[in-house]
Amino acid sequence: MRFKVKQSEKVIFKRIDMIFWGLWLLAPFLLWQAIHFTWTMPYYPFGDEVDCARGPAAASFSALGQGLVALAFVMGIGFYAALIILMHRLVRCFKRGEMLISATLDTINKMAWIFIAIAVISILHYNLNLYLLYRLGDLPKWQPFYTLDMLSIALGLMLFGLRILIQHAIVLQEDMNLTV
Repeated sequence: MRFKVKQSEKVIFKRIDMIFWGLWLLAPFLLWQAIHFTWTMPYYPFGDEVDCARGPAAASFSALGQGLVALAFVMGIGFYAALIILMHRLVRCFKRGEMLISATLDTINKMAWIFIAIAVISILHYNLNLYLLYRLGDLPKWQPFYTLDMLSIALGLMLFGLRILIQHAIVLQEDMNLTV
């Protein structure tokens, strides 16, 4: 359903859209920086704790170990790239006045699942990855990581709730259009 977007709202959505395009222009630089840090910084994140040894840089790992690091990197970037693509898609729809439509619900639903998947898959994959790197001899010590990304889960659940609210708003808008 298309709405007549107020001029002030159009300006806001246009600015947000421009910021997203700016982020896309920055993406290659940020990606290059992330690749550089992934391969040159010590890989084992628990190095600041007293009882844990700091691991070597991923560039010095075995070929299989480097493949595991690359897979983890691609998965992490993939999750966030998918979220940014979906968010930008929503902003572009809103800018055109397409707010209370089923595509909005579908996009919000996908974003909710991605947020929850990030939390669940990343902790499982991270622990498996660290264990395999330890078994390959690329890391000096393996210590399980138990921290669950509660913010991602909370955002996913909040988006599910928001989807329900928007669904009710769509029904109310359709009822209002039928009575006019």
